[in-house]
Amino acid sequence: MEATRRSPARLVRAISYRPRSGARVRLWPVSTVLPRRSYATTAAAPPENIAVIGGGITGLTTAYYLARLLPATSRVTLYEAADEIGGWIHTHKEEAPGGGTVHFEKGPRMLRGLGGSGFRGDDYVFYDMITDLNLAPKISPPRKKLFCYNDQLIHLPPLPTPRSLLRTAWQLARGTHILSGMPAAALRYRRLRMRDLPASGAAAHDVSVGDWLRMTFGDLPGPRNVLSGMLHGIYGGHVDRLGLSSVLPAFWYWMNMRAGAGEELVPRQDYELMKELDPRKRGIEEGVRNWSVAEVMSFPGGMSTFVYAIRDALGRCPNVTLKTGAPVSGIRYVEELDKVELSTPSAPAISYDKVISTTPSATLSPLVPNIPLPTDAVSIMTISLFYAEENLTSHNQAFGYLIPLTTPNPEQVLGVFFDSDTYGLSPSEKRGTKLTVLMGGHFWSGEEGGESAPVPDKEECVRRAKAMLARHLGLTAAPEVTHVNFARGCIPQHSPSHRAVLSHAHDALAAEFRGRLAVAGGSYTPVGVMPAMRAGYDAACQVAGRPRPHVGDTGLAQFKDGLDVITVPREELNALGKRLRGPGAVGRWFSGQ
Repeated sequence: MEATRRSPARLVRAISYRPRSGARVRLWPVSTVLPRRSYATTAAAPPENIAVIGGGITGLTTAYYLARLLPATSRVTLYEAADEIGGWIHTHKEEAPGGGTVHFEKGPRMLRGLGGSGFRGDDYVFYDMITDLNLAPKISPPRKKLFCYNDQLIHLPPLPTPRSLLRTAWQLARGTHILSGMPAAALRYRRLRMRDLPASGAAAHDVSVGDWLRMTFGDLPGPRNVLSGMLHGIYGGHVDRLGLSSVLPAFWYWMNMRAGAGEELVPRQDYELMKELDPRKRGIEEGVRNWSVAEVMSFPGGMSTFVYAIRDALGRCPNVTLKTGAPVSGIRYVEELDKVELSTPSAPAISYDKVISTTPSATLSPLVPNIPLPTDAVSIMTISLFYAEENLTSHNQAFGYLIPLTTPNPEQVLGVFFDSDTYGLSPSEKRGTKLTVLMGGHFWSGEEGGESAPVPDKEECVRRAKAMLARHLGLTAAPEVTHVNFARGCIPQHSPSHRAVLSHAHDALAAEFRGRLAVAGGSYTPVGVMPAMRAGYDAACQVAGRPRPHVGDTGLAQFKDGLDVITVPREELNALGKRLRGPGAVGRWFSGQ
């Protein structure tokens, strides 16, 4: 049975002593700092004139669902500073010597289903949209994940819980120094789960991933090695600078709550989303079951295929206008109109009933100087190499490999993707071996974000990538085609203060813009294509009169009120399209069941 809302004083006690099954937890309650006055979407007619700033995947998804959910009398205008939409998603096609083309992804290259995690439902928006767009993603066979230690490639464990992290790493610990201490870590972890958490672990404030590792496992190196490699691949970030609740929320809640037998911990907003987009309603349950457990989903023509399909669908909507090459240079609340005015360098200012900004917070911040926004982000250099010889990396049968902090890394590489092995080559591509090296991230950033170390030029990055591949893979052949792309500030870094900063940003947005300006995207909520689409969907639903309590009029309500986390029967989640299995004997031992 669901518990009633607790006061902040009782909240910390509830977390510390683990709520019973069915209870809910709200973390990070913050008292109201500034007065708030905003219009209520549900109490008024839908806004007639809406602007979306940013044509990346969040902005495109927002515009798509606004067009789908709002009446035809409402107008949606999307502003994109670049000449093309898509943001970081872009498939670059280059001619190869001797004929044929090679496709290189400048940003995300594949998608992964979340069917094995009951904690998240972001991928349901993707399934809903590709069904609308009549797209069928290609599903590639699962591949091993590797990480590199002392120039040796070692299997990486699956992510989603501390239990699986420990279980897999323990199995791999035999004879491997990088995972040393895992049995002791497992024992320490189980003792922690068997007793009430200490107050330091249950405080309503976030901690860094590194602090959580020390608090949970002491100074044992194994878990830190594994997670530092994972966070290199996901965030390009450092374990001691990223906030646990933002980048690994399942870990945070799993440590602070306990589900009963046959149950899973699920944020209420994700549970409601799964029910709202229940694949059985559209007769696509079989497709969702296959997509949701896919390790690798891609599109034969590259990721741009997906972006262009959304663009074309929006182009067929008479009430949607796409403005490319139109950077927003000014944002102002006009009190006498109760609207937000947007300015661009080449056109007169236009007033809108609602504006949703999906651009990176570092781009928005100068336009709204009174709003405290977190702007830390890291830059990534992608060095893509194509070799005429086929199957140069196929003996690994792997997705690629990541590099933990303990590995000597003079090239400052975060990881390597085996592109041609993981998602294959499109039918129109030249045959060969294609891989991508990710470089930079926190290695090029200061303590508070921003580039502090000189960024090597592209020629130097190619030289470093080749030297590292020769050392790790013995790959000394000269690539036939090389493509280098620098993505400045492409991955937001959510620090332990992230939620507190956004709580104040919520108040400031409500006070200055009266609920007429909202934000969405990876600068605020989790990074990645699936979470970005989820953020856009939620923003559109809120505006269209389908209230999202965690979104609100600013897009940041969850950072003021916290998240509801509830327990849901595993059987019910599986009926909604998940593929969850209960813990085995080892898992029950780790959980203290």
